[in-house]
Amino acid sequence: MDAARLHNGINQALQQQLNLSLILRMLWKEGTCSRATLSRLSGLQRPTISNIIRDCIQCGLVVEQGLMNGTGATTFSPDMTTSRAMIATILWRMAGSPAANFDMEFSDVPQGQWYTEAVRWAASEGIVNGYGNGLFGTSDPATREQFAAMLWRYAQKVGCDVHIGEDTNILSYTDAADLSEYAVPAMQWAVGEGLLNGVTETTLAPDGSAIRAQVAAIFMRFCENVAK
Repeated sequence: MDAARLHNGINQALQQQLNLSLILRMLWKEGTCSRATLSRLSGLQRPTISNIIRDCIQCGLVVEQGLMNGTGATTFSPDMTTSRAMIATILWRMAGSPAANFDMEFSDVPQGQWYTEAVRWAASEGIVNGYGNGLFGTSDPATREQFAAMLWRYAQKVGCDVHIGEDTNILSYTDAADLSEYAVPAMQWAVGEGLLNGVTETTLAPDGSAIRAQVAAIFMRFCENVAK
């Protein structure tokens, strides 16, 4: 399928309010449309379509690699917030789902849940911390600065050179002062590596929620450009 035909198909799908993310992911997975073609289409001067295609590429890849699951049989929910437990689980899967013999003291991480062993491992490695009151915040939406900090710690654990971006000047963002102290080096690194972008040209929104499409994009950039 060439770019023009796929572009027309996207327009029709939008008009019919079809699940475009699923359509493109299946086209790519089945070989009907290459990732290269989708990448070229992401540059079309059609912002809505462009953003959707980028999400499709990134969300499809993280699903394909087993890092993230869909929220249903046919849905990915790219605009849904990502919980702290979800971030810990993705990092755990990236590490190969290792077992950890560690006694957690988080009262909100019960045994036998889909995220239990992921949080156990991440806590044992110092990749995630709780709130200091016995709670991990399992279902709380991960903020952008929390996500950056978790990924930064993970990168250090797997031997990535995190010094490359740590001196990045983020003071040009008007809300840089809103960053928590613990997250400053992590955010400098994430921005410097090109993993995390501002939500606008002048704002980082460190307290903003990390939505699933953004998380997918950041993980794919990390896999392709940092942990290579």
